[in-house]
Amino acid sequence: MLRYRLLIPVFCLFLTSCSGSEYLSETTPQPATEEASMPSVDRIALDERIIKRQLPNGLTYMIRQNERPEKRVELRLVLNAGSILEDEDQLGLAHFVEHMAFDASRKSQRRYGIWLALDEKGVKANAFTTHRTTVYEMSDAKSAGKFNNGEEETKAGTVEGEMQIMVDQFLEGKHIGSHIDIEKGAVIGENRMRNNTLAWVEHETMCAFFGPKSLACARAPQGTDETVAAFTVKDIELFRSKWYKADRSTLYIAGDYDPSAMEKTVKKVWDIASMKTKNKASNLPNMAVNALTGVYGEGEKRRGKDVKPLRSIEISGNHKGMDGILIHFLLSDPVNGNYMDSGPMSRLEKLHSIHADIFRYVFCHMVYESVMKMTNEDDEAMSDLDFDASIDTNYQYGAKVHEMKLKVGMGFGGAGAAQNINFPESRDGSWRTLLFTALVEMRRLAVHGPNPTLLSNAIGAYLDKMEKDASEAGEKSSSEIVEELYGDLSPKHVYYHQTESFAHQKSMLSAGMELHASRFVQAEASLLWKGWINTFLLNVTNAFEKEWLLGIQTSPRSLLRISFSKDGGSDSEYAISKDSVLLLSRQALDSVLNLPEAPKTHARSDRLFGVKAGEDSFRSRSKRRYVRDNEALASNERLKLTDDFAHAIKGSK
Repeated sequence: MLRYRLLIPVFCLFLTSCSGSEYLSETTPQPATEEASMPSVDRIALDERIIKRQLPNGLTYMIRQNERPEKRVELRLVLNAGSILEDEDQLGLAHFVEHMAFDASRKSQRRYGIWLALDEKGVKANAFTTHRTTVYEMSDAKSAGKFNNGEEETKAGTVEGEMQIMVDQFLEGKHIGSHIDIEKGAVIGENRMRNNTLAWVEHETMCAFFGPKSLACARAPQGTDETVAAFTVKDIELFRSKWYKADRSTLYIAGDYDPSAMEKTVKKVWDIASMKTKNKASNLPNMAVNALTGVYGEGEKRRGKDVKPLRSIEISGNHKGMDGILIHFLLSDPVNGNYMDSGPMSRLEKLHSIHADIFRYVFCHMVYESVMKMTNEDDEAMSDLDFDASIDTNYQYGAKVHEMKLKVGMGFGGAGAAQNINFPESRDGSWRTLLFTALVEMRRLAVHGPNPTLLSNAIGAYLDKMEKDASEAGEKSSSEIVEELYGDLSPKHVYYHQTESFAHQKSMLSAGMELHASRFVQAEASLLWKGWINTFLLNVTNAFEKEWLLGIQTSPRSLLRISFSKDGGSDSEYAISKDSVLLLSRQALDSVLNLPEAPKTHARSDRLFGVKAGEDSFRSRSKRRYVRDNEALASNERLKLTDDFAHAIKGSK
């Protein structure tokens, strides 16, 4: 879903020519600023240790030397093609082609020929497909010819064999009808297992936000049982021949090798004339096609069209097996709802992304600490609560979205917490207390801005994280580096080394910059609060608050979606309805607000900058393991993995 990067519009909260003030009209009361303290618009320097070039056939490659682990190389082939390129009768085809890329090749026509060839060499393989991208991965590549002895050093020619297999995947796929029919069962089974997961609920939320006919919804990578069951050899070959092109692809390499020698190997293996296309690769479709009004485009009226904001509330208790409640609030950006793909970041753009992280830290801490105070529980005891708020510029959806999530009763405190959830509490209405608390803190932050001590803590935590990343940059694994190289999968994504990033960011967060950070945090909270008020058509009576919110631009698209499972209970078991949420919203609007207090205790949000992306990340959820970690597993046992799903195809034909 929408959890790739926290990037938002160009920053400058008090200058009407810059973003941040984009949310504030010229009439909004604003304090004096120190323009001289704003960073220059110079582009941030790139990592000079990266080799980035393009072969005559159009393939781009990036090489970055890294010695951890020794004698190992990581390869990623990122193809600028995904499910949005499918026709109506091809839903799920991009994902299915990715599956079949691990099957037979012209050199080895056995079932799972590519997969087994890699496995025999001790290489771990994986892949995933998104709306706009397909990624093939090879990990732990070792020395050529003696893949498992670990004795020979990993120099340029030693990964030539693995690269050649990747070329076979890309260029020499051999599609056999009987193999395809077996794989259909695996894909259909995989899709059906998604139906009870939180990822599927989030997909439905995206469909509600972008619209059922939008590319974000209608071209979801998993497709449908019916379309998958109908795929033929011809379908796969036509899709590959049309979209698997060198000029749509980038090869990322990180590992323990001599860079110049590795570049010679890349040229030797990949500089194949037959991969060159006669015409330049066509652009991907515009994600705004068939989307609901207000999601994409610039300005409040979106491209000059005189349209009213689109606001909706959806409450669904039909998610069987969902252990708890997900309250998800989304707003389109009022200034520009499009993903901004500008390549190298300016210092102002980087400052804006920093402030987005600081907003997340501040708002989450305020909610968690308030809940602890209200429930008289410490942070470790709040096993049934997870809160987050972010600004998400998402390449796969091509959109910029502001969102808030409240998860109740789902065990997000970890495995132990999941076992100790008091599930009836989420049914007896504890969600009311938690949502009310989140709304009050959102309003408090919008009206008064952040407490200076909490803001200072957030900035300090951010700088500590950046300094730690810089000091540990030399300890990163090649797997971590290669994924940082491709980032959010945009072809224009730029990698910055942690040392250079820290040097720039430290200067951006000097004491004189706290005022800018404070106003950004307040403006973002104001945008969310005004969006919530407008969604429920609430009447603001407080004169100061009303004047302030009038100066905040209006998001043209908002969605509140509440998802849970009745699991055989009555419709009123949770007592969740539009009226009950409206009542809570009115109570939050009418409550007396004190100034934000200085933090009195630690909350889990304080560790926000110290936690690496886990299994909840989009990239991790998107992957499917082709090669088991247990290398002793016999090949014939691996081949049984899809047999368990073979029966699914019978009911889908």
